[in-house]
Amino acid sequence: AGGWVHGRVQPKGRQRAVGLCWIQAVVALPFWVWALMNCVRYGFDLGVVSFACVLAAVALVLRELQSGLELSARRRRLVTSAAAFVSINYWLGVMIVVAQHPERGVLLAYFVVAALWWTVAAIGASRLHQGEEKQDKIPAAIVGQVA
Repeated sequence: AGGWVHGRVQPKGRQRAVGLCWIQAVVALPFWVWALMNCVRYGFDLGVVSFACVLAAVALVLRELQSGLELSARRRRLVTSAAAFVSINYWLGVMIVVAQHPERGVLLAYFVVAALWWTVAAIGASRLHQGEEKQDKIPAAIVGQVA
């Protein structure tokens, strides 16, 4: 019930954590670039910070997973917190658009969809990591020896 990541057999919870990290990274990277471009064009965009947090959290977790170490609870919470930060940023955008620019329906729709996606990502990360704690009791070093 595992998969292969860099030549190591991965328990199911660990495999899911890797998948979640890659999904978040693939989604966050282009929006981080977009936020960076917004900073250059229009001024500060909080997305440049929130998406950078996701990318940093994912990089740390993937590095830890690839090294064969057990994922620390702190690293698990980091991915969840980073996704929640992006979600909060989008919900703030929703509130600003509703309060100041209700005529901008497309922007509002984008913010709502993105806020929901990142909310689900944060909840999913939280639940995934809780499940991993229960499922993944085999130390990664031992799992690596099986391969």
